[in-house]
Amino acid sequence: MDARIVRELFTKAHYFITLWRTGGFYLEPLCIVFLAFVIRLIRWMSKRRDQIRSDSHQALLSIFIPTSSAWPSKRAALFNSVALARPSKVLRVSVSAILKNIIDGVIEARNPEDLSHILHSRLRIYGWTIQFSLDLRWRVSSLVWILESITSSFKPHFLTSVYVNPILCLDFIAYNHVERALQSFQSRLKKGITGIIRFTTMASSFPIYSDSFMLCCLPFTHRKYLGRHIVQRTSAPLLLNLHFVIKTLSSTPAASISSIANVTSEYITVLRFWRHRIVVDKALRTALVENWGERGWREHVFLLDWEIGLLDAGLLTRWSIAVQHL
Repeated sequence: MDARIVRELFTKAHYFITLWRTGGFYLEPLCIVFLAFVIRLIRWMSKRRDQIRSDSHQALLSIFIPTSSAWPSKRAALFNSVALARPSKVLRVSVSAILKNIIDGVIEARNPEDLSHILHSRLRIYGWTIQFSLDLRWRVSSLVWILESITSSFKPHFLTSVYVNPILCLDFIAYNHVERALQSFQSRLKKGITGIIRFTTMASSFPIYSDSFMLCCLPFTHRKYLGRHIVQRTSAPLLLNLHFVIKTLSSTPAASISSIANVTSEYITVLRFWRHRIVVDKALRTALVENWGERGWREHVFLLDWEIGLLDAGLLTRWSIAVQHL
Protein backbone atom coordinates (compact mmCIF):
# COMPACT_ATOMS: atom_id res chain seq x y z
CA MET A 1 0.00 0.00 0.00
CA ASP A 2 1.64 3.33 -1.07
CA ALA A 3 1.75 6.59 0.92
CA ARG A 4 -1.02 8.28 -1.14
CA ILE A 5 -3.58 5.56 -0.34
CA VAL A 6 -2.61 5.62 3.34
CA ARG A 7 -3.13 9.42 3.45
CA GLU A 8 -6.56 9.06 1.80
CA LEU A 9 -7.66 6.43 4.32
CA PHE A 10 -6.55 8.57 7.27
CA THR A 11 -8.27 11.61 5.75
CA LYS A 12 -11.59 9.76 5.33
CA ALA A 13 -11.34 8.22 8.80
CA HIS A 14 -10.72 11.69 10.29
CA TYR A 15 -13.70 13.06 8.35
CA PHE A 16 -16.11 10.38 9.64
CA ILE A 17 -14.85 10.75 13.20
CA THR A 18 -15.35 14.54 13.01
CA LEU A 19 -18.91 14.09 11.72
CA TRP A 20 -19.66 11.61 14.48
CA ARG A 21 -18.35 13.95 17.18
CA THR A 22 -20.29 16.93 15.84
CA GLY A 23 -23.47 14.91 15.45
CA GLY A 24 -23.49 15.29 11.68
CA PHE A 25 -23.28 11.56 11.05
CA TYR A 26 -24.76 8.67 13.01
CA LEU A 27 -21.81 6.30 12.82
CA GLU A 28 -22.66 4.17 15.85
CA PRO A 29 -26.00 2.78 14.52
CA LEU A 30 -24.39 2.02 11.17
CA CYS A 31 -21.52 0.18 12.88
CA ILE A 32 -24.02 -1.93 14.80
CA VAL A 33 -25.87 -2.81 11.59
CA PHE A 34 -22.62 -3.60 9.81
CA LEU A 35 -21.38 -5.82 12.66
CA ALA A 36 -24.71 -7.65 12.77
CA PHE A 37 -24.44 -8.27 9.03
CA VAL A 38 -20.89 -9.60 9.40
CA ILE A 39 -21.93 -11.93 12.23
CA ARG A 40 -24.86 -13.30 10.21
CA LEU A 41 -22.58 -13.79 7.19
CA ILE A 42 -20.02 -15.71 9.27
CA ARG A 43 -22.77 -17.90 10.75
CA TRP A 44 -24.21 -18.59 7.29
CA MET A 45 -20.77 -19.50 5.92
CA SER A 46 -20.16 -21.79 8.92
CA LYS A 47 -23.51 -23.55 8.43
CA ARG A 48 -22.82 -23.85 4.71
CA ARG A 49 -19.41 -25.39 5.41
CA ASP A 50 -20.93 -27.80 7.93
CA GLN A 51 -23.64 -28.76 5.42
CA ILE A 52 -21.08 -29.42 2.70
CA ARG A 53 -19.02 -31.50 5.13
CA SER A 54 -22.14 -33.40 6.22
CA ASP A 55 -23.11 -34.11 2.59
CA SER A 56 -19.60 -35.36 1.83
CA HIS A 57 -19.67 -37.62 4.89
CA GLN A 58 -23.05 -39.02 3.85
CA ALA A 59 -21.68 -39.63 0.36
CA LEU A 60 -18.70 -41.50 1.82
CA LEU A 61 -20.97 -43.55 4.10
CA SER A 62 -23.01 -44.55 1.05
CA ILE A 63 -19.93 -46.38 -0.25
CA PHE A 64 -18.06 -47.49 2.87
CA ILE A 65 -19.97 -48.49 5.98
CA PRO A 66 -18.76 -49.05 9.56
CA THR A 67 -18.37 -52.61 10.74
CA SER A 68 -19.96 -51.73 14.10
CA SER A 69 -22.71 -49.36 15.22
CA ALA A 70 -20.29 -47.37 17.39
CA TRP A 71 -17.71 -45.68 15.22
CA PRO A 72 -14.19 -45.79 16.64
CA SER A 73 -11.99 -42.73 16.84
CA LYS A 74 -10.44 -43.69 13.49
CA ARG A 75 -13.57 -42.33 11.81
CA ALA A 76 -12.25 -38.78 12.26
CA ALA A 77 -8.95 -39.68 10.61
CA LEU A 78 -10.81 -41.27 7.68
CA PHE A 79 -13.02 -38.22 7.12
CA ASN A 80 -10.07 -35.85 7.51
CA SER A 81 -8.36 -37.69 4.63
CA VAL A 82 -11.18 -36.62 2.30
CA ALA A 83 -10.39 -33.63 0.07
CA LEU A 84 -13.28 -31.53 -1.23
CA ALA A 85 -13.18 -29.54 -4.46
CA ARG A 86 -16.32 -27.44 -4.03
CA PRO A 87 -16.57 -25.64 -7.39
CA SER A 88 -16.53 -28.95 -9.28
CA LYS A 89 -18.12 -30.91 -6.41
CA VAL A 90 -15.45 -33.64 -6.41
CA LEU A 91 -14.84 -35.73 -3.30
CA ARG A 92 -11.36 -37.27 -3.36
CA VAL A 93 -10.85 -40.19 -0.98
CA SER A 94 -7.37 -41.32 0.04
CA VAL A 95 -6.68 -44.88 -1.13
CA SER A 96 -4.15 -45.34 1.68
CA ALA A 97 -6.73 -44.35 4.32
CA ILE A 98 -9.44 -46.60 2.81
CA LEU A 99 -7.09 -49.59 2.56
CA LYS A 100 -5.85 -49.17 6.14
CA ASN A 101 -9.36 -48.82 7.60
CA ILE A 102 -10.65 -51.83 5.68
CA ILE A 103 -7.70 -54.02 6.72
CA ASP A 104 -8.13 -52.88 10.34
CA GLY A 105 -11.80 -53.86 10.20
CA VAL A 106 -13.10 -50.31 10.75
CA ILE A 107 -15.11 -50.12 7.52
CA GLU A 108 -16.14 -52.30 4.61
CA ALA A 109 -17.43 -51.64 1.10
CA ARG A 110 -21.23 -51.44 0.99
CA ASN A 111 -21.32 -52.57 -2.64
CA PRO A 112 -17.97 -53.72 -4.12
CA GLU A 113 -19.27 -53.02 -7.63
CA ASP A 114 -19.18 -49.28 -6.82
CA LEU A 115 -15.39 -49.42 -7.13
CA SER A 116 -15.51 -49.74 -10.92
CA HIS A 117 -17.72 -46.63 -11.15
CA ILE A 118 -15.40 -44.66 -8.87
CA LEU A 119 -12.33 -45.74 -10.84
CA HIS A 120 -14.11 -44.52 -13.98
CA SER A 121 -15.23 -41.28 -12.23
CA ARG A 122 -18.85 -42.15 -12.94
CA LEU A 123 -20.21 -42.37 -9.41
CA ARG A 124 -22.18 -39.35 -8.14
CA ILE A 125 -23.76 -39.34 -4.67
CA TYR A 126 -25.50 -36.32 -3.11
CA GLY A 127 -24.22 -34.32 -6.06
CA TRP A 128 -20.58 -35.28 -5.40
CA THR A 129 -18.38 -37.08 -7.91
CA ILE A 130 -16.33 -39.64 -5.97
CA GLN A 131 -12.67 -40.14 -6.91
CA PHE A 132 -9.66 -41.85 -5.37
CA SER A 133 -6.50 -39.94 -4.50
CA LEU A 134 -2.95 -41.19 -3.96
CA ASP A 135 -0.42 -39.53 -1.69
CA LEU A 136 3.26 -39.01 -2.49
CA ARG A 137 4.36 -41.81 -0.16
CA TRP A 138 2.15 -44.33 -1.97
CA ARG A 139 3.46 -43.23 -5.39
CA VAL A 140 7.09 -43.51 -4.33
CA SER A 141 6.62 -46.93 -2.70
CA SER A 142 4.85 -48.20 -5.83
CA LEU A 143 7.68 -47.03 -8.06
CA VAL A 144 10.24 -48.68 -5.78
CA TRP A 145 8.26 -51.94 -5.89
CA ILE A 146 8.14 -51.81 -9.70
CA LEU A 147 11.92 -51.40 -9.93
CA GLU A 148 12.50 -54.25 -7.48
CA SER A 149 10.02 -56.47 -9.31
CA ILE A 150 11.64 -55.86 -12.70
CA THR A 151 15.03 -56.98 -11.45
CA SER A 152 13.81 -60.01 -9.48
CA SER A 153 15.23 -63.43 -10.34
CA PHE A 154 13.77 -65.79 -12.93
CA LYS A 155 11.61 -68.54 -11.39
CA PRO A 156 11.12 -71.40 -13.84
CA HIS A 157 8.81 -73.31 -11.46
CA PHE A 158 6.01 -71.01 -12.55
CA LEU A 159 5.99 -72.95 -15.83
CA THR A 160 3.28 -75.54 -15.38
CA SER A 161 3.21 -79.16 -16.54
CA VAL A 162 3.51 -79.56 -20.30
CA TYR A 163 1.68 -82.88 -20.67
CA VAL A 164 -2.01 -81.85 -20.81
CA ASN A 165 -3.14 -78.31 -21.63
CA PRO A 166 -0.14 -76.57 -20.04
CA ILE A 167 -0.79 -73.06 -18.80
CA LEU A 168 1.69 -70.23 -18.26
CA CYS A 169 0.60 -67.10 -16.39
CA LEU A 170 2.90 -64.16 -17.08
CA ASP A 171 1.59 -62.16 -14.10
CA PHE A 172 3.98 -64.06 -11.81
CA ILE A 173 7.11 -63.58 -13.92
CA ALA A 174 9.43 -60.59 -13.66
CA TYR A 175 9.09 -58.32 -16.67
CA ASN A 176 12.70 -58.65 -17.80
CA HIS A 177 12.31 -62.47 -17.81
CA VAL A 178 9.02 -62.66 -19.73
CA GLU A 179 10.70 -63.21 -23.11
CA ARG A 180 12.82 -66.03 -21.71
CA ALA A 181 9.80 -67.62 -20.02
CA LEU A 182 7.78 -67.58 -23.26
CA GLN A 183 10.59 -69.16 -25.25
CA SER A 184 11.12 -71.80 -22.58
CA PHE A 185 7.42 -72.59 -22.50
CA GLN A 186 7.24 -73.00 -26.27
CA SER A 187 10.33 -75.21 -26.41
CA ARG A 188 8.90 -77.61 -23.79
CA LEU A 189 5.59 -78.18 -25.59
CA LYS A 190 5.05 -81.69 -26.95
CA LYS A 191 4.07 -82.05 -30.57
CA GLY A 192 0.32 -81.64 -31.02
CA ILE A 193 -0.10 -80.20 -27.53
CA THR A 194 -1.69 -76.77 -27.19
CA GLY A 195 -0.34 -74.48 -24.50
CA ILE A 196 -2.28 -71.58 -22.98
CA ILE A 197 -0.61 -68.29 -22.05
CA ARG A 198 -2.61 -65.97 -19.81
CA PHE A 199 -1.69 -62.49 -18.71
CA THR A 200 -3.05 -59.11 -17.68
CA THR A 201 -2.19 -55.78 -19.28
CA MET A 202 -3.24 -52.19 -18.84
CA ALA A 203 -5.87 -51.22 -21.38
CA SER A 204 -3.92 -48.09 -22.37
CA SER A 205 -0.36 -46.86 -22.09
CA PHE A 206 -0.81 -44.63 -19.07
CA PRO A 207 2.12 -42.42 -18.01
CA ILE A 208 3.96 -44.15 -15.19
CA TYR A 209 3.21 -41.40 -12.64
CA SER A 210 -0.41 -40.82 -13.66
CA ASP A 211 -3.31 -41.57 -11.31
CA SER A 212 -4.59 -44.33 -13.62
CA PHE A 213 -1.23 -46.11 -13.63
CA MET A 214 -0.86 -45.88 -9.86
CA LEU A 215 -4.41 -47.12 -9.26
CA CYS A 216 -3.64 -50.14 -11.47
CA CYS A 217 -0.61 -50.96 -9.28
CA LEU A 218 -2.63 -51.74 -6.17
CA PRO A 219 -3.72 -55.39 -6.79
CA PHE A 220 -0.21 -56.40 -7.90
CA THR A 221 1.98 -54.73 -5.29
CA HIS A 222 3.45 -56.65 -2.37
CA ARG A 223 0.76 -57.68 0.12
CA LYS A 224 1.49 -56.34 3.58
CA TYR A 225 -0.21 -59.18 5.45
CA LEU A 226 -0.23 -61.95 2.82
CA GLY A 227 3.34 -61.66 1.61
CA ARG A 228 4.46 -64.97 3.09
CA HIS A 229 1.17 -66.83 2.52
CA ILE A 230 0.57 -66.49 -1.24
CA VAL A 231 2.61 -66.41 -4.42
CA GLN A 232 3.29 -62.77 -5.25
CA ARG A 233 2.61 -61.34 -8.66
CA THR A 234 5.08 -58.97 -10.31
CA SER A 235 4.87 -55.65 -12.12
CA ALA A 236 4.71 -57.42 -15.50
CA PRO A 237 0.98 -56.63 -16.00
CA LEU A 238 1.79 -52.93 -15.71
CA LEU A 239 4.56 -53.04 -18.32
CA LEU A 240 3.51 -55.78 -20.75
CA ASN A 241 1.43 -55.26 -23.87
CA LEU A 242 -0.21 -57.67 -26.29
CA HIS A 243 2.05 -56.69 -29.19
CA PHE A 244 5.21 -57.62 -27.27
CA VAL A 245 3.88 -61.07 -26.34
CA ILE A 246 2.71 -61.83 -29.89
CA LYS A 247 6.03 -60.68 -31.33
CA THR A 248 7.98 -62.89 -28.91
CA LEU A 249 5.82 -65.95 -29.61
CA SER A 250 6.05 -65.41 -33.37
CA SER A 251 9.84 -65.37 -33.25
CA THR A 252 9.92 -69.12 -32.46
CA PRO A 253 9.39 -71.22 -35.63
CA ALA A 254 8.72 -74.42 -33.69
CA ALA A 255 5.34 -73.19 -32.42
CA SER A 256 2.49 -71.14 -33.82
CA ILE A 257 -0.29 -69.03 -32.33
CA SER A 258 -3.65 -70.70 -32.84
CA SER A 259 -5.88 -68.12 -31.13
CA ILE A 260 -5.85 -64.81 -29.27
CA ALA A 261 -8.80 -63.91 -27.05
CA ASN A 262 -9.79 -61.05 -24.78
CA VAL A 263 -11.11 -62.96 -21.77
CA THR A 264 -11.68 -59.99 -19.45
CA SER A 265 -15.37 -60.73 -18.96
CA GLU A 266 -14.73 -64.39 -18.15
CA TYR A 267 -11.89 -63.46 -15.78
CA ILE A 268 -14.17 -61.03 -13.91
CA THR A 269 -16.69 -63.85 -13.48
CA VAL A 270 -13.98 -66.15 -12.06
CA LEU A 271 -12.72 -63.49 -9.63
CA ARG A 272 -16.25 -62.69 -8.46
CA PHE A 273 -16.97 -66.37 -7.90
CA TRP A 274 -13.79 -66.77 -5.83
CA ARG A 275 -14.55 -63.59 -3.90
CA HIS A 276 -18.07 -64.82 -3.13
CA ARG A 277 -16.74 -68.16 -1.91
CA ILE A 278 -14.16 -66.80 0.50
CA VAL A 279 -16.74 -64.44 1.99
CA VAL A 280 -19.89 -66.61 2.08
CA ASP A 281 -18.46 -70.13 2.55
CA LYS A 282 -18.05 -70.23 6.34
CA ALA A 283 -15.72 -73.25 6.41
CA LEU A 284 -13.43 -71.82 3.73
CA ARG A 285 -13.47 -68.36 5.31
CA THR A 286 -12.58 -69.76 8.72
CA ALA A 287 -9.70 -71.78 7.26
CA LEU A 288 -8.32 -68.76 5.41
CA VAL A 289 -8.60 -66.51 8.46
CA GLU A 290 -6.76 -69.10 10.56
CA ASN A 291 -4.03 -69.34 7.93
CA TRP A 292 -3.79 -65.70 6.84
CA GLY A 293 -5.10 -63.84 9.88
CA GLU A 294 -8.07 -61.48 9.82
CA ARG A 295 -6.08 -58.61 8.36
CA GLY A 296 -4.68 -60.84 5.61
CA TRP A 297 -8.16 -62.10 4.75
CA ARG A 298 -9.61 -58.56 4.62
CA GLU A 299 -6.68 -57.38 2.52
CA HIS A 300 -7.19 -60.19 0.02
CA VAL A 301 -10.94 -59.60 -0.28
CA PHE A 302 -10.58 -55.87 -0.84
CA LEU A 303 -7.79 -56.24 -3.40
CA LEU A 304 -9.92 -58.81 -5.24
CA ASP A 305 -12.69 -56.20 -5.34
CA TRP A 306 -10.17 -53.61 -6.53
CA GLU A 307 -8.87 -55.81 -9.35
CA ILE A 308 -12.43 -56.62 -10.44
CA GLY A 309 -13.17 -52.89 -10.41
CA LEU A 310 -10.13 -52.12 -12.61
CA LEU A 311 -11.12 -54.83 -15.10
CA ASP A 312 -14.77 -53.77 -15.12
CA ALA A 313 -13.81 -50.09 -15.55
CA GLY A 314 -11.72 -50.97 -18.60
CA LEU A 315 -8.38 -49.99 -17.04
CA LEU A 316 -7.06 -53.58 -17.13
CA THR A 317 -7.50 -56.27 -19.79
CA ARG A 318 -7.08 -60.04 -19.49
CA TRP A 319 -5.70 -62.04 -22.45
CA SER A 320 -5.47 -65.70 -23.35
CA ILE A 321 -3.26 -66.94 -26.18
CA ALA A 322 -3.25 -70.54 -27.40
CA VAL A 323 0.07 -71.81 -28.79
CA GLN A 324 0.54 -75.13 -30.56
CA HIS A 325 3.78 -77.00 -31.24
CA LEU A 326 4.23 -77.64 -34.97
